[in-house]
Amino acid sequence: MAAYSATMDRRWAWIKSGVVLAFVWLIVAAGTAWLNAVETTPATVVAFVEETPWDALAGEASASAVGELAEKVNALPPEDRLNAEVFAAVRGWFESQSPEARQRYLEQTLPRGLEQMIAAVNAMEPEQRRALIEEASSRLEALEGVALPELDPEEFDALLQQGVGTFLREASPETKLDLLPLIQRMQDQLRETRS
Repeated sequence: MAAYSATMDRRWAWIKSGVVLAFVWLIVAAGTAWLNAVETTPATVVAFVEETPWDALAGEASASAVGELAEKVNALPPEDRLNAEVFAAVRGWFESQSPEARQRYLEQTLPRGLEQMIAAVNAMEPEQRRALIEEASSRLEALEGVALPELDPEEFDALLQQGVGTFLREASPETKLDLLPLIQRMQDQLRETRS
């Protein structure tokens, strides 16, 4: 009888262990499915822009939707922020928005985007950084004469100062030295466009 009882105890221990293990795996699978459902990808950003009825939103609802879009864009890694589909969708949305919505979006996304960009540039080899600067310079030349979206001049200056502050705080000395001519050129072009 004692042997039977010991065998039954071991069986119950195995059964309990199996049930606990199955329960843990079920929790892990549910958590993984939930994370995959809420993970921000270029496709989820594009879908959000396209599916949100922007024209029907006003006041707090509009501010909330702009905030949600900014959160989604900020959650993307740097390479996905530059994804052509994301860029096209967000740019199309941005151009159709009021100056207040544009300002709100820039205030919420510009700091994170600059931090990501500076971290990526800091991590580059000097040759890569120079190639990137040459490409950015040629893109900047192509934008000469293109009108910038309407923003309040004071708010624009505040954003510009915030960007410069982030650059000065986050960029390595080598990055600052390499990017200085490009930044000066950008500032000149912005001043010309704004005047």
